[in-house]
Amino acid sequence: MEVRENPQLATCLIKDVVESHRGEREGIHQSDLNYCLLKAFYRKTAAEKKIDEKGELTKELGKAKHILFEHLRGHTYEARTSWNGISGTIDMLGKIPVELKTTRAFPNKNGVNEAYVEQLKTYCVMTGKNRACLIIIHVIPAIIKAYTLKFTNEEINAKAEELIRNRNLLLKAIENNDPRFLPAPRYDWECRYCEYNHICKGGNR
Repeated sequence: MEVRENPQLATCLIKDVVESHRGEREGIHQSDLNYCLLKAFYRKTAAEKKIDEKGELTKELGKAKHILFEHLRGHTYEARTSWNGISGTIDMLGKIPVELKTTRAFPNKNGVNEAYVEQLKTYCVMTGKNRACLIIIHVIPAIIKAYTLKFTNEEINAKAEELIRNRNLLLKAIENNDPRFLPAPRYDWECRYCEYNHICKGGNR
């Protein structure tokens, strides 16, 4: 018997996944504004992108997390919401927004990931709430952590102002096809995993 790896087939499967979800996020999505604005610009204007196979596969596998929570009552799954021209999809929406995350990392002793906090703060802005729930599924070593986050009015208002400011910056860049005045990435790790790092020099600013 002969067994040979077929990397071309694997790549084709990932490309099919990318194409099947292309266009799902028309307009301005909350993720465009909470992460690198340069990446959001290139996502909307680049003719084509270098496929991040690992990232796309991780994204699709992460969607399977909802199977674990189908028994929960009183929640709307994949709740689509919008606010001031900004759209978002909340994993579960009941009395408060609930976000599910999967990670291979061990639980962080220093607190919750900042990116998760900013996303939930955004959902509070979009739903008029000041509390949200975060559920983190640590694949290794198979641990589930749940957190309730409560934000002050000042934090909610500051986030709302930030979203509007970033929305306006991104729309201006797209309209003028000029990303030069967009800020550098919020997080240091964003450039390392970005599928546009072959055309963007944002990390070198």
